[in-house]
Amino acid sequence: MAAATVSGIAPETRPPARIRPAALPSCPYCGIPLDAPPVGAGRCTRCRRRMVVRHLARRPVYLTEAAVEVFDDARRREADERRWAAERERWLRRAAGVGAAPDRVRRLERAPASAEAVCAARDLYVTAADREVRAARRTKDWTRVSLVRREEAATLFRDAGSPVPPPDGVIRQHQEAAAAALRAMEGARHADLVGASCCPACRADDGRTFAIAAELRAPRLPHAGCPRGLCACDWWIATEEPTKPRRRTRASVRATASATPAVPCGTDTASAARIVPAGQAVAASLTRSDASPVGPAASAAPRDAATA
Repeated sequence: MAAATVSGIAPETRPPARIRPAALPSCPYCGIPLDAPPVGAGRCTRCRRRMVVRHLARRPVYLTEAAVEVFDDARRREADERRWAAERERWLRRAAGVGAAPDRVRRLERAPASAEAVCAARDLYVTAADREVRAARRTKDWTRVSLVRREEAATLFRDAGSPVPPPDGVIRQHQEAAAAALRAMEGARHADLVGASCCPACRADDGRTFAIAAELRAPRLPHAGCPRGLCACDWWIATEEPTKPRRRTRASVRATASATPAVPCGTDTASAARIVPAGQAVAASLTRSDASPVGPAASAAPRDAATA
């Protein structure tokens, strides 16, 4: 007995399924099927009117000349909406990361994708970032201030097209981030600059130690003329305090001046060259005699003998 199926017909007695022939493309003017459809643009074999070929989902679409402009505008609008939706999502994600109001984020997410929606999402991010920075300043959370300002400067720099030099507002935000990073080094007086390798200025300052107070007064980051616009240099707390050069005392300055004899006026160069080394040798011998452990009493005895 043949096995029954759901439809009640055995598989071996079921008629084969009919394969529907693929519909041939037709002329957009007269509707006649096209035996040899054009690849780009061509004319109908019957009405001899010009048709234009466009592609949608990898399939050709045959249009009249009047419909081409409408089709292209619709495709352009669709591409713009996808781009606007992606940019809006990116701005809203950054705004949520700096504490933007959740209800405003949801309201902009539900709004239709448009250039105005993108601008509103961008303004929401900038406003939320400024509010976050002000709150961090009140609590002296300089690490948070540096993080938010640095990310905001980099984001607005990319949004502006990464121009070189960067806009003034972006430079101020980057400098504020660098100053906050220096203020976060509590108790430190010096900081090491960790330079990038993007330009000679960044490489020249790599590993150098600078005073934090001087950098807060006149910030050097970002380096002027850096080809990246906003260089990747950063501040790290100095592991060692720089050694100051030893200052010369007033007594040592007087001793050096007295050890060099005065050259009489009118003395030629050769004579002056002989007088100066001789005076220096005498001064050196007097210095050694004064520094001897015997002291002034030992030097007084030869003078008394010479007097006698």
